[in-house]
Amino acid sequence: MSENWKCITPPTQSFAGLPVCKQLNDLEADIAIIGLHYVSPYPQRLPATSAKTVVETAPDAIRRQSMTFIDHLDHYDFDFDDALAFGSVFIRAREVHREGIDACLVKIPAADHYLITIDADIFDTAIAPGVLFPSPGGLTFDEITYLVRGIARKGSIAGVNLFEIRPELDINNLTASTGAQLIINFIGTLAHSGQIGK
Repeated sequence: MSENWKCITPPTQSFAGLPVCKQLNDLEADIAIIGLHYVSPYPQRLPATSAKTVVETAPDAIRRQSMTFIDHLDHYDFDFDDALAFGSVFIRAREVHREGIDACLVKIPAADHYLITIDADIFDTAIAPGVLFPSPGGLTFDEITYLVRGIARKGSIAGVNLFEIRPELDINNLTASTGAQLIINFIGTLAHSGQIGK
């Protein structure tokens, strides 16, 4: 394994009961879920209560929550009827609310491949209270799911990044649970659009 991968350690448990690969050079799969356990790029102080206990990493929290869905993986909630210089497109929650999903998808340029980056702070606090900067009026679960589905119709999805989940700020594991369900939906989207499992 390359020296550059030394920072990636095997997870304490798998995501949704799926196999765990401990050597990336041996990986043969359509997709891989890789959790990087860096808390945040911003300087900060943890609350005194968190400092006294071991803080669970976001990847571990999401994997743990994903286990609650493994008995129902066949029950998808699918209903199918600097950066700007590189061509990145930023779509804010208020644009989705105001203009709708289809209008926002039109703003995304045509491409063969897409990399989708989702900052968990964009989610409404009702589904994701465990973020650094929770704010009301964020995207709903359905809105983010429909956005990813729409992008999958435009081209191939190279990856989906989900950032900024803070387990120590979560309430009843709601944010980690939301993250786990979204990842499962994203995998389902890739399967339904014929991008994996061929």
